[in-house]
Amino acid sequence: EDMAYQNSTIKHDSDFESKVFSAVANYEFPIGKKFSAETGAEYSRIWNRSCNDYHIQDAVETKTSDHHAAAYFNIGSNFNKFYVQLGVRGEYLHKIGTDNKRIDEKPFSFLPTVRINYSISDKTYISLYYRRFTTHPTISERNPIIVYTNKYEYVSGNPDLKSSITD
Repeated sequence: EDMAYQNSTIKHDSDFESKVFSAVANYEFPIGKKFSAETGAEYSRIWNRSCNDYHIQDAVETKTSDHHAAAYFNIGSNFNKFYVQLGVRGEYLHKIGTDNKRIDEKPFSFLPTVRINYSISDKTYISLYYRRFTTHPTISERNPIIVYTNKYEYVSGNPDLKSSITD
């Protein structure tokens, strides 16, 4: 018996462009003789454009833009064998996807932190730490363009993914 196998090739042209701007400023200073403080801010903007053409339909192009701004303030002090630090961070995130569609429903996040260290000796301490933080989807997780890894598999992101907050 003769068995026929079909060999197929997927022709694919792709183009990807990304531009990133980022700035960070941090400052530490004493408050009186007992307290120390630190404050800071950061800003970043990311522009992405991707285009994929598989030559079987019209080429698909996506454009995204992310603005991320954050500011924080922490204050801490030693109390006998304890060191206590309290802080707050505010994050603003504005994401725009394909067709100028806004992605995140809640652009501002309030993120507190608490740290308590107990000194057992000069070289050993126990620490208790709480931090609320955000996790943002990556560019590839949000890119809706289909990218074939071989003739049977492809990868595609979801442009409607949202950031999550974890305690």
